[in-house]
Amino acid sequence: MALAGLGTDTTGSLRVPAALCGVVALRPTLGAVPTAGMVALAWSYDVVGPVARTVEDTAILWSVLAGGEAKRRDTRLPRVGILDELLAGTAHPVSEAVRKIAVALDAELVELEQLAHTEAVHTIVFTCEASAYHQEWFARERKHYSQVVRERLELGRTIPAVDYLRAQQARRLFVEEFERTMEDEGLAALLAPTTLDVAPPLSGDQYAQRPILLSAVRPLSQTGGPVISIPAGTGDDGLPVGVQLAGRRGDEAALLQLAASL
Repeated sequence: MALAGLGTDTTGSLRVPAALCGVVALRPTLGAVPTAGMVALAWSYDVVGPVARTVEDTAILWSVLAGGEAKRRDTRLPRVGILDELLAGTAHPVSEAVRKIAVALDAELVELEQLAHTEAVHTIVFTCEASAYHQEWFARERKHYSQVVRERLELGRTIPAVDYLRAQQARRLFVEEFERTMEDEGLAALLAPTTLDVAPPLSGDQYAQRPILLSAVRPLSQTGGPVISIPAGTGDDGLPVGVQLAGRRGDEAALLQLAASL
């Protein structure tokens, strides 16, 4: 229907649909693309990024968004780490796709101690910021919000400010650990699944499906750096599988080059 498009990604709204549909999506570095004029969800996570059929098309659109040509790097494959914790609970087609890419890249296992806290951090920061931004609209138009969104916004109003601030502090610790690990190990990217399984049935239980769709993208939304989801084959039923590569802040060009080589 289209060569490419733009989307927003707070938790994973670019990467998850891309993975389920067999296309490419780039979550850029936080703040790299202006968000003026868009309706915020959680302002310290919200980004605007490209989605396209191929990495090449994504890179072309990114060069426009970034205001210039993407710089080419050397052609050697860089060092890549793999976040083993994010493979927990993955269905066979997903774990097999990640394994094959990890072998191709000779990826090394990486452990991030602060990763265990990212789900709680994201839930607190996300719900507080969304509740604050939507406060006036929600008071007037509550019945027009979907049940899932209503519940998130109502939860955000019950969380004390001190918990929000502590969550932001914990988030900072994770970002610092991520950046320190990338630097100390000389890594260009970390590899992880995008979703834990292929696309679920449309008629399924939304609440049961959310962990399958979001548990792998949520931690990497914390880093502030670019994350790209690329197609990685299909499952036995022909449904697409996607994997993520998370890079260093401001280094979309290197991430795109790695994705293109894959």
